[in-house]
Amino acid sequence: MDAYVISIIVSFVKFKHHTAVREALVGCMPIEDIDRIMTVDLYSITPHRLSSYIRVHRYDPKLIATLYDVCMTRKIYVTYTVWIYVGCLPKLHAKMDMAIMLDPKAWIVNSPQITSIAEKLTIDEVVQVVPLKNIPYVPDHGTMINQYKYGKYTFKELLEAYITAKKYISKLPDEYNTPNVTDDIYALYCKALRKNLLYKGYNRDLVRRLIIDNDDNIFGDMTYGGMDCVESYIMAHMPKECTVEDIHSAPCELIAKAYLLNRKRA
Repeated sequence: MDAYVISIIVSFVKFKHHTAVREALVGCMPIEDIDRIMTVDLYSITPHRLSSYIRVHRYDPKLIATLYDVCMTRKIYVTYTVWIYVGCLPKLHAKMDMAIMLDPKAWIVNSPQITSIAEKLTIDEVVQVVPLKNIPYVPDHGTMINQYKYGKYTFKELLEAYITAKKYISKLPDEYNTPNVTDDIYALYCKALRKNLLYKGYNRDLVRRLIIDNDDNIFGDMTYGGMDCVESYIMAHMPKECTVEDIHSAPCELIAKAYLLNRKRA
């Protein structure tokens, strides 16, 4: 296995395992290749992984100081508890807080999940500066309805971003809370459903369609009419005019399948 392939594999390894990986590679390739593979570019590491990297290297004061400078330069917020854990002085975190207070728009670009930053801005300000891939992480302003209503992104773009980020889609804009959406939007609904990203409270007919088109599974949040997920599964396969009182007249095979799928889900 060549160094390039190993470098790709290492890129997926958690930082806390890097020492073990380095030791395992000794004797398998030149030291200079190992150093090159294991070296992390501090200016390209994603904001979401930076806190983890800082924790792992808490015993290296010189590197921690460098990481603090990287955070300040890239405007990536790291919590007070992390800095204290690695031995930084409280005044350094206070310096970061002051920088955020002076320019919250710049900091929220790479730190969209931090409530203390987001609450200083309006939803319009947030959506104008935060990259699409980071939008689902924004708290408080984080409903898709607000981001779609006040933002510059299409609903499809936001939907794809939420799915990629594996974030709950708690509410839908009225015009999309219906079974009569375009095929590409509906395909994304089904994808989100299979990743358990859809939530309760959607349009009844949309829920029915999603249940029927994905009926090899039962999803706990796919309910309507005050029914639980098993009852909703059964009723979705029955004529629309049926009520919950008619559930006992459903085919035995359907009832059995619903309960077996629910048992599998549990």
